Amino acid sequence: VTPEDVQAVFVAITAHRLTLSSHQLAQGQQTHALDGEKLSQKLLDSIDPLAA
Repeated sequence: VTPEDVQAVFVAITAHRLTLSSHQLAQGQQTHALDGEKLSQKLLDSIDPLAA
């Protein structure tokens, strides 16, 4: 895994979180945002354990 890969995933996760946040505000669905947060953390941990 190269630093570029980690950065690309981080950017994707950040964008995903922003999307979830705006979706949460629009729909009032906090559970989806929380699920996305857990999923993001799991993804990050699996890609780069040292970053966790």
